Amino acid sequence: MNEKHMICRRRVIHAIAFLAILSSFAASSQAAMKHYYIAVDPTPTVSDWSLFGGLPSPNANRLTFLYAHAMDDPSHNHFHTMGCWSYTGDVDDPTVVNHCVYSFLNEGQAVQMTGNTIPEQFDEMGMGVEPPLSLQAGAGIYEGKFTTGARDDEIYSDLDIRTVHELFPFEEGTPEHFMLHGTDAYGEKWDTSLAGAVIAVELVSKSPELNIGTSTDLSILSNPGDRYVVGAGDTLAFLPVLWVEADAPVADYSVTLRFVDVRPMGWPLGESGEITIITTGPQKD
Repeated sequence: MNEKHMICRRRVIHAIAFLAILSSFAASSQAAMKHYYIAVDPTPTVSDWSLFGGLPSPNANRLTFLYAHAMDDPSHNHFHTMGCWSYTGDVDDPTVVNHCVYSFLNEGQAVQMTGNTIPEQFDEMGMGVEPPLSLQAGAGIYEGKFTTGARDDEIYSDLDIRTVHELFPFEEGTPEHFMLHGTDAYGEKWDTSLAGAVIAVELVSKSPELNIGTSTDLSILSNPGDRYVVGAGDTLAFLPVLWVEADAPVADYSVTLRFVDVRPMGWPLGESGEITIITTGPQKD
């Protein structure tokens, strides 16, 4: 390895260590469950509830982006897979795709439903279409811009993303434990350690007018293939801010992302499936 590569590797390792410290402080300060988590799928075969049950899983050993579906009865808490690899098409000749497709029987009819958007869209099940996340007037470094943000009337709007490790310490019978293990009975387990992984978010595509930032940086991803390290697998905490300029046309804007393990040494986990976040705005009074 030449001197330039040695210097680059040391910089990556130092950056990872610093991010891990910051993420651990963020994780320790959080009290409530979040809506979005990063996990790894250890299951070698597709779950039996799927039309493709029993086949080798295209999502095995891959990072997986999860939506935490919290129920009024916490014992029914469970995760939805959003950023995963899956099968689609004919059961006898399936095609692997790099996004979530739910394939199952509903009242005797085969249903194949794409499930990789925020907000989720279940109109195929007659549940209606969730509106996009609103882009509203920002503050601080986003003064004069229109951004995403946690809204009480938008259940998917809090984009704070955490590692599933935050749920590991909770005892049986707690809402957090139910969430972590809510799909165990269906062959989907999410309590495998992410220790050693270094997670980055990668830009796949976006609307030209839409920007991706954080609480401290206006722009972290500009071009397809750009990556931004969000933290160590067992401590990460990441809150993206999607935004447009005030003079942007009122329209729907979207960004497609995936998560990758960029650890500088060892065997990285497979990349996640793609997730598309849909927004609308700017919404002005």
